[in-house]
Amino acid sequence: MNELEMTPEEIRDIRVSLGLTQVEAGDLLGGGPRAFTKYEAGTVKPSTSTVRLLRLLEADPGRISVLGGDSGNQPSRAFGVEAFEVNGRQVGILNAHQLGMLLRRLLLAEARTHGLPVDGIHVADNIHTPDAGEDGRIQWTEGPERTRMLPSRLCQFQLKSGPVSPSMAAKDVTTSDGGVKEMVQGALSSGGHYILICTASFTQREIQRRKDAILTSLRKAGLAVEEDQVAFWDADQVASWTNSHPSVGAWVRETTQSAGPEPFRSWDHWSGRSEHDLHGWVDDERLPSIRGWLRDRLSLPRSASRVVGLSGIGKTRLALEALGPGEDSAVNDSSMREIVLYAIESEASTERIVEAVERFADIGARVVVVVDDCSPDTHRKLSGIVARATSRSSLLTIDYEIPPGTLGDDTYLIEEAPPKVIQGIIEQQLTLEPEDKRRLERFSMGFPGMALRIARAWQSRLPVAQATDDELVDVFVLGRTPRNGTELLRAATLVATAGLVQVEPSPFQVIGDVYGRAVQLGELAEIDGRVTADELYSDVQELLERGVLQRRGGFAVLQPRPIALNLAGRRWRHWAPEKLDHILGGGASPTLKDLASRQLAL
Repeated sequence: MNELEMTPEEIRDIRVSLGLTQVEAGDLLGGGPRAFTKYEAGTVKPSTSTVRLLRLLEADPGRISVLGGDSGNQPSRAFGVEAFEVNGRQVGILNAHQLGMLLRRLLLAEARTHGLPVDGIHVADNIHTPDAGEDGRIQWTEGPERTRMLPSRLCQFQLKSGPVSPSMAAKDVTTSDGGVKEMVQGALSSGGHYILICTASFTQREIQRRKDAILTSLRKAGLAVEEDQVAFWDADQVASWTNSHPSVGAWVRETTQSAGPEPFRSWDHWSGRSEHDLHGWVDDERLPSIRGWLRDRLSLPRSASRVVGLSGIGKTRLALEALGPGEDSAVNDSSMREIVLYAIESEASTERIVEAVERFADIGARVVVVVDDCSPDTHRKLSGIVARATSRSSLLTIDYEIPPGTLGDDTYLIEEAPPKVIQGIIEQQLTLEPEDKRRLERFSMGFPGMALRIARAWQSRLPVAQATDDELVDVFVLGRTPRNGTELLRAATLVATAGLVQVEPSPFQVIGDVYGRAVQLGELAEIDGRVTADELYSDVQELLERGVLQRRGGFAVLQPRPIALNLAGRRWRHWAPEKLDHILGGGASPTLKDLASRQLAL
C-alpha cells in the first residue's frame, strides 16, 4: 500500500498505541472530534497531511508531546483499558516460545477471573516438540460450565507460530498412518474442545475453511465430532481474548516493544527494573509472613491492602517476591503475577493512575493493582474505586510513611531487614574482609538499600572497618565519581535538614495529613548563604536522577532515615547559634520551623 494511504485498522492501531481517544485524536491531530470515528469506520479517508502525521507518530510516539505543547493544553490521554489493548499484528510478532507463554498467561488469568482451579492448566514449554496433538490444556470439574473464551470444562490447544493452511490444519490432528492423535481423540471423545491457534490473521471465510478442514480430517479418520467442538483462532481472535485481561495485554505490549504511555506495567516489567535486576534475591525470613497475608487478601476482588515501612528496608522487593512465583513453583502455584499491574505514583501522575483503575473497575477486569510510593490520599481514592459493585480488582499500595497510632487490619508493617539479608547482599556485591563486612552490616542497621548503594560505590583504599559513619554516608550520597561532590553533599544536607522540599511549581500542595506544606528551595538557599536557588534546584535534580533523593509528587525527600538524620545532624552541629535561633525561634517560615524541628527531634 502507498505510504500516503492508511487502512481504518492501521489508523485505529496507531491512535490506541498513542493512548488517545477518538475525540482527543481529532482535536490534537486535526479534523474535529468526530473525524477519527469516520476514519476508523472507513466512511471518510484522512487527508495526506494527517496520514503523514500518523506515520511520523507511529515511528516516534514521543513526538506527541510536541503537538500537545508545554502549556497544559495537551488533551488527557485514555490511560485505562485502551492503553492495554493489543491487535493481531502484535500477536503475530510473538515467536513460538512467547506464544506458549501467552497461552499460559491467558489460561491463568481466565482461571483467576472465573474462580477456576489452576492445577488443571498445562502448557508445554516447547511447542515444536512432539506433543500427540496438544500444546496446552485447561480442565476443571466444578464451577461454571464455560467462560466467554473457554467453551467447555476441557479445552485443548494446539499452537502454531506463523500462517497455517487448511491442509496443515487438517494434518495436525492426525498421525502419519491416518489415525487421530491420541490426545486430540481423548479430549474430543470426552466432550471437550480442540482449538488450533496461530499467529497469522485471516478473514472469517478463511478461518471457516481451516475449521472445516480439521473437522473433515477427524471424521475421515473415524471420529464422531460435533462441529462446535473444533475451533480455529487467528491472531485477531487471540488479541480479542488478550484484551479481556489488561495485565496480559500489558505483557504482550512490553514483549513486542509496543508499550504505550500507560502508567501500569506487568509483573515482569516490575521484576526487571534496575533496582531488582542488579542483585539476586537473598533469602529473607520476612517473606513467608507477608506472602501469606498478601495472597489471602488480594485473592479477594474489591479488597484494598497497604504495605508500609521505612525507605530502604526492602518493602517493594518483598511485595514483588510475595506476588510472584517461588523458586520451585510450577504453573499451578498461587502466584498472582499474571494478573498484576504495577505503577509508581512518583513516576506517573495520580490522575493517570486513578483513571486507569476506574476503567478496570468499570469493565470488571480481574487485576491486582499495585501502586508504589503511594500517598495516603491516593490510597483512599483507589480503595473507594476498587470497592465499587462493578469492580473485580484488588488493590495493594506501598509507602514509606508509617501512619501514627494502631494500624488497621488492611495495613501490613514491614520491619527492618534481618542481618542475614544484609550479609547476603554485601557478599553478592563485594569481596570484603570479615571485619569490613561486619562494619558495613552494623552501619546499614537493617536497611538493605543502604548496604547495596555503599557496596556498589565503595572504592576507597581505606578498609570499610576503618571508615567513619560520615564517610560511609558520603559514599551513599556521592557514589563513585561525583563531578561536584561538595555542591551535591550540601544540597543533600539541606534537604535532609528540612525533611521535605518543593521541587515543582505548586508551593501550597498538601501531602495527606503527614507533612503539610513543603519548604521552598529559595528559603533554604537564603539560609545557607553560599548557593542560589537556581543552583540548589539543579543539584536537587541531579540527586533525584541518581536516586539519592526520592520524588514524592512535586516534592523531594532524602531516605533512608538514618542517612537523612546523619546529614541533618551535621548541619545542626555546624550552624552558628544565631542561625539555629533564626530557624527555630520564628525568623524562618512556619513550615521550615515545623519540619526542621521534627528532623531535629528524630
